[in-house]
Amino acid sequence: LLAVPMLLGTACAAAIQQDTQRMLAAAGFQMRPVDTAEVQEDLRSIPPHRIVSRTKDGNVVYMYADPDKCHCVYVGGSKEYSEYERRRLEREFAPPAGAAGGAP
Repeated sequence: LLAVPMLLGTACAAAIQQDTQRMLAAAGFQMRPVDTAEVQEDLRSIPPHRIVSRTKDGNVVYMYADPDKCHCVYVGGSKEYSEYERRRLEREFAPPAGAAGGAP
């Protein structure tokens, strides 16, 4: 009985990570598999499942590492990050599905 909350928490976390990855891709982030030394270093240097910014060649680059499921790094620039944030906020503040609009 004690294992049920842990299993539900794990399933919920996996769903959130998958949803984040879908939103990153929809915002224009590029998924890079860990197939080069540079991407392997990115994967090791980034906290997992968090978007971080780095400056590379004078440009801000945003990265999201998933060392667990896809074993990849999502990479985007300022334009893609702004689009991701717009989509995230839109989803966060959207009314629940099936909610009736308007005043009574």
